[in-house]
Amino acid sequence: MDHRDNSHDQEVHVAVVQFDDHGVGHGDGSEEGHGGGHPSLAVQRTAVWFQAGGMEFTVGTLVDGLAVMMLVVVTLVSLLVHVYSTEYVHGDRRYTHYFAFLSLFSASM
Repeated sequence: MDHRDNSHDQEVHVAVVQFDDHGVGHGDGSEEGHGGGHPSLAVQRTAVWFQAGGMEFTVGTLVDGLAVMMLVVVTLVSLLVHVYSTEYVHGDRRYTHYFAFLSLFSASM
């Protein structure tokens, strides 16, 4: 993250979790709430999407322990629902439609 004085620039952050002074890391290898010996394990990436006039639109991702845990839980639950549904809707005339919508829902999670 950039710690320059950008008080005169306007920035709009789209789909980016921004932590300046309270959060992911402080540049000294520590997380808030922990002593200096605990390094931050979060990975944050941002990129400028486009610039218009004095505004800068950025997009990015933040991957930390909670995000990884949610990825595992959502993937596991989705897999179990798909496996269970295979027998549950077997023989139904709209079998393919059901799995199309279920896959779309799973992808949105």
